[in-house]
Amino acid sequence: MPSKGSKHTSEAIEKMRLKKLGKKASPETREKMRIRALGNKNSFGHKLSPEQKEQKRISMLNEKNHNYGKHPSPATLRKMRQRKLGKKYSDATKEKHRLLMLENKINLGRKASPITKKKMRDRHLGIKLNLSPEERERRRLKMLGNKYGLGHKNNSGYKHSPEMIEIIRKATMGKKYALGYKHTPETKEKLRQAGFQRKHTPLEKEKMRLAQLGEKSHNWKGGITPLKEAIRKTKENDDWRIAVFTRDNFTCQNCRQVGNYLEAHHIKSFAEIMREHNISTKEQALACAEFWMIDNGVTLCKSCHKLTENYLKKVRL
Repeated sequence: MPSKGSKHTSEAIEKMRLKKLGKKASPETREKMRIRALGNKNSFGHKLSPEQKEQKRISMLNEKNHNYGKHPSPATLRKMRQRKLGKKYSDATKEKHRLLMLENKINLGRKASPITKKKMRDRHLGIKLNLSPEERERRRLKMLGNKYGLGHKNNSGYKHSPEMIEIIRKATMGKKYALGYKHTPETKEKLRQAGFQRKHTPLEKEKMRLAQLGEKSHNWKGGITPLKEAIRKTKENDDWRIAVFTRDNFTCQNCRQVGNYLEAHHIKSFAEIMREHNISTKEQALACAEFWMIDNGVTLCKSCHKLTENYLKKVRL
């Protein structure tokens, strides 16, 4: 009989492992093992002391852990997910998990590897994952009715209740992971360069424009901007100017100057169109098709524009 505290050699452990591979206990054997464990004073109801727990934790850290550096296979991940489906933790268990995370020192100061950072970055940027159609459908159905993701993948539109905001505020007070933390000059430079490379999509630009339109703007003063100026500042007017410039290849149609400071001139004057259609609001101007006809525009440089008959004609509306 081996003496107490003796350990198997690496060769013996490998032989035992290979011997058990693919071997499954019969239902009768499993029942015997279960009954035997019920009366085992060394395991049933036995709790480890704090010293034993710490000793066991140290013995399983990093390279000493038999699973160190290993990643579960997709099949194993599916099994783990199926095992947890529908499982709900009790309030006591949730409280234990919360307290355990507060005292967690394993990840304190730990930095993610470059590979992990890239995965997190790709996930944040919304890069499509290589998922099967079944997995995509499962995730879609899972999000149906989810108030935390309602309407957007990044929880857009969802707002915390005042009670939840207060809970989050108290939980983050004195947070040791971020309190007093400052970015290094190198990190600040990386963030600055990353901001230069990011470009808003047309959809994002339109959302930002609508979010600052009219009364929503912090500069709103009750609508005192003159009507003519308000029409010229609309997105439709900008689109009309660009369309005229593009058609004329960004060239003055009088002196043939290319580029520099160009202006889109109304052949039929701005004021005349407003008088003919009796336009008194910006909405009426946006609905007027003649305002945005490209054929009524021509590209001129600033000097040539000043020579036109209807340059800077005043309109009182």
